[in-house]
Amino acid sequence: MNPLPPGDALGRVVALFRALSANGDWRDRPAWLRFAAHAAVLSPLDPDDTAARIRAAALRLRRDAGWFSDLSSPLRFVIAAMVVQDGVDPAQFGEELARDHERLRIAGLRHGGRYETLAIAILRHLARGPIPSEQIMGLKAMYDELARHHWWLTGPDDLPSCACLAGLGRDPAATALAIDRHYQGLRAAGFIRGNHLLTCAQLLALGEREPEAAVARVTALVREFARQDDPLWHEDYDAVALLSLLDQEPTLIVSRFEELLAGVARLEPRLYGQADFNLAADLTVLDLVRRDADGAPLHSGRDLERMLARLHLLSAATLLLSLAADDSGVLETEQWPGTALSPLAGMP
Repeated sequence: MNPLPPGDALGRVVALFRALSANGDWRDRPAWLRFAAHAAVLSPLDPDDTAARIRAAALRLRRDAGWFSDLSSPLRFVIAAMVVQDGVDPAQFGEELARDHERLRIAGLRHGGRYETLAIAILRHLARGPIPSEQIMGLKAMYDELARHHWWLTGPDDLPSCACLAGLGRDPAATALAIDRHYQGLRAAGFIRGNHLLTCAQLLALGEREPEAAVARVTALVREFARQDDPLWHEDYDAVALLSLLDQEPTLIVSRFEELLAGVARLEPRLYGQADFNLAADLTVLDLVRRDADGAPLHSGRDLERMLARLHLLSAATLLLSLAADDSGVLETEQWPGTALSPLAGMP
């Protein structure tokens, strides 16, 4: 992957989104196209060429998968974008996807539907090719360890985050223990229990902070959002967890997020709800991971090497937010602002 010059992330996504939308064929799925544009944002090709390849890859994935496959759903656009960005032949991806599903059955995992498909795509992205057997076993071990601590919440929707964690090669038991400490610490800080909080706790394990410091980091971001008159809802936990993995101070992170959210919100057709919020978080990560703690572009070889490794992992983790937005019901149709969810309760 070739890192983009700082500040170009939004412009690149806008150009890709417009290229993907140009023929009007996907007019009814604007949010999925936004996430597809983000998934291919590091493609070295120009936007028109990238968009044409994504269309062709999505068509091939759907044709090869059949009508009742996960890839007959709009998820195929995001998978196609990742395939294009990674320079993978979509026909080869489809063939190996079927085998990877079978490998997970042999490892003892029950079928996880579209979450499993995304988990496989993430593992392939992190491995930069076919999935090593140890990562298949690592995914299963990570899932089992999570279920030991949170059996009532752990389910197929946790497979993509487990794939990101398995890609780190860390001890699953120690990682699951850290995740539980994240979860309990956030609960004590006033966060609302449930699936969004568990995903937040899992994503925090992608960082290098001790659990107490990771919890304090998320809490500080929530307070900064409130200070900038943007109170958060519990469906925002996933996005805030990714933002907390950045090195900058909360004030800088939230300010950059608000700038990018305003840019994303200007895209037509307008969307309401989770999609734009999650996409702005994705773009903030993509932008600030390439900068130092003060917001200046990275220059040293050592810093750039570390940045590329983090960018590769975080670009996989941001894919979780496309399904998180879909689960909140905003990816298939335009939504009016709703009041079904409650903002964070209990925060000091």
